[in-house]
Amino acid sequence: MTDWRGELLISDPREKVTLKIDRGKVAVTEKPAQAAKNSVRGGEQIVQLLIGTDTPEEIAEWGQFRLSGEAKHLIAVLFPLQHPVLSRRDFF
Repeated sequence: MTDWRGELLISDPREKVTLKIDRGKVAVTEKPAQAAKNSVRGGEQIVQLLIGTDTPEEIAEWGQFRLSGEAKHLIAVLFPLQHPVLSRRDFF
């Protein structure tokens, strides 16, 4: 998707952000789009995309996200699985 150009709206019940993607460069736009061709809409589980606890497809499925346009392909590229490491304190 190195030549892909467009916008991706990511929203949860409280906030919205639009990412403007231009051939591999990503920027947050100042004004979120209200209606976007490519969007990820979900609940608070959407933060799991940023942390990378699971694959984006798994997070979208169990979080019951609504994906439109090319969002399924975009989240796979933008939010890969990160294998986060928790410190011992985080287990208690």
